[in-house]
Amino acid sequence: MPRLDPIEFTSEWVSTYSDGDESLVHRKISTIMNYQPAMPMPDDAFDLPTDCPHLDAGLVEWNDASISPPADGSDIILPSNTAVIIRAGQLTSTPESPYGRITIPSGSRLIFDDTGIDGPTLELHTLGITVEGALEAGSSTCRIDGNIEITLHGEYGNVTSVSDRHLLSTASKDMGFKGIFVKDVEGARIDMHGKLYHPTWTRLAALVPGNTQAETLAPAVRNSELILQDCVNWPDGGKIIVTTSHVKDTRGYNFNEKATIAEGGVQCVTIDGKQYAKVTLTAPLEHYHHAGEREYQCEVALLSR
Repeated sequence: MPRLDPIEFTSEWVSTYSDGDESLVHRKISTIMNYQPAMPMPDDAFDLPTDCPHLDAGLVEWNDASISPPADGSDIILPSNTAVIIRAGQLTSTPESPYGRITIPSGSRLIFDDTGIDGPTLELHTLGITVEGALEAGSSTCRIDGNIEITLHGEYGNVTSVSDRHLLSTASKDMGFKGIFVKDVEGARIDMHGKLYHPTWTRLAALVPGNTQAETLAPAVRNSELILQDCVNWPDGGKIIVTTSHVKDTRGYNFNEKATIAEGGVQCVTIDGKQYAKVTLTAPLEHYHHAGEREYQCEVALLSR
């Protein structure tokens, strides 16, 4: 994962109030009597990926002649002691014609490729997957950026259904039906690692004035440009939530707000020698969200995962 290099804070981002420049709340001065938990940064958050399963040598392609499974509901058993990779464009299954149950025998592996942030989604339609070997997408040291969708088809006990195939009767006790079933055998595992967003929540370093701009003396830009206490690597188009700072918080009195991150809307900035995040939204927030030194700052969390 590439390191996020902080850029210098420039005057065009400074919110000047009538009594001087705004005062940002840094993590070190944010605590309430030294008790305000923060999400720690993983030690390997910026390490480059290593040990990527989809880059292993000797992988057999899903559409190889030795496999080349038909998408007609027929059961599929991968070859023994074989590592098979699924790449973009190789899957022929559809909601109307899914693959049958896929069995990964002991000693074999089924691996999903990483199509990248802007790559196509790998869409697998199947009646189920039984794992005696390994089902893999990335690793703990190689988190993937691409999208994978596994859709399981079938209606349990509905033997008269015309929309799905190979359905079992209610008398069956097969736990592997319509599921990803990792059997209780030595070496059987499912290992999937998506992109690591960090931190997944933080706090405001500057208040959001909302409809109280005149009272707070804060500039209107603070409704659509949030300054956060931690540098973040959240995605363009990501959905976030900004919690309310009203004492009353009910369904009928809800001042929590959801928002969308604009394209190129996340930057790490350095202000007075301290790092923050500047997050630009596609639309301004409507309500006031508090951020005060050594008292309370509203939480901001990433909803997109």
